[in-house]
Amino acid sequence: MVRHASAHRAVGSRSRRAAFSLVELLVVIAIVAVLVALLLPAVQSARESARRTGCSNNLKQLATAVLAFESSQGRLPAAAAVATGTNTTACNGCWNPWAEASAAGATYTGPTPRGGTSWILESLPQFDQASVANRWNRQTNVVGNAAAAQSVIPSLLCPTRRSGLRTDRGDQQSLISASWTGGATDYGGCYGRLKGFENDVATERHRFAHRGANPQFEEGPFRANGGVAMAAIRDGLSNQLLLGEVQRLRPAAGASGSAADTATSQDGW
Repeated sequence: MVRHASAHRAVGSRSRRAAFSLVELLVVIAIVAVLVALLLPAVQSARESARRTGCSNNLKQLATAVLAFESSQGRLPAAAAVATGTNTTACNGCWNPWAEASAAGATYTGPTPRGGTSWILESLPQFDQASVANRWNRQTNVVGNAAAAQSVIPSLLCPTRRSGLRTDRGDQQSLISASWTGGATDYGGCYGRLKGFENDVATERHRFAHRGANPQFEEGPFRANGGVAMAAIRDGLSNQLLLGEVQRLRPAAGASGSAADTATSQDGW
């Protein structure tokens, strides 16, 4: 009995010594919290670095697709394919792809895409998106192809900015229709040294302006309604910007009319 009691006391003593006290537990929790606080910024930085790399890879894939198009067609894809021009005092020789893309019931015919489509549509087959391109009805405009135009193509979105439409930031307001659920892009082609869009008039916003009187400004590789051969780029290919991320501009709070249009970036590939 004595031996049994001694053994019992020894076991109980070991159990008490193996347990954590409340103070020890709080110290451990505090140490873990400090480690998490130190490691979390590094983890977030690594994730952001990976997203930036993904964005650069998207640009590289797009550039490869555009160059493959030029190799097969002898020209770069047109910046915008439009059927009609805007010849007014306000903008002589301009093209209005936005108006053409969003016109209801518009129908166009011809060997090339019409109706406000962009260079991205022509590049889709070289961008592993032939299935989307094949769904496109070339006899109508972008609104007439709403189902295909709303396709979410992840490689057209910069992951460091977004993975889709950010309705909490009103991204859908920059599409042709605010009811659309996809079809955004974060990448654009270089038009030249001057802004290609003329945003001065609310009824003719986002027009491409041909710089007929100032051809020296038309030095970008993308031109409205006509592709350019690589050999025709006068600055030299090593000095030429091809693609880049598109800046997203929003009008100032309370702005309306031309004041709102001049500070608004449209969306959609």
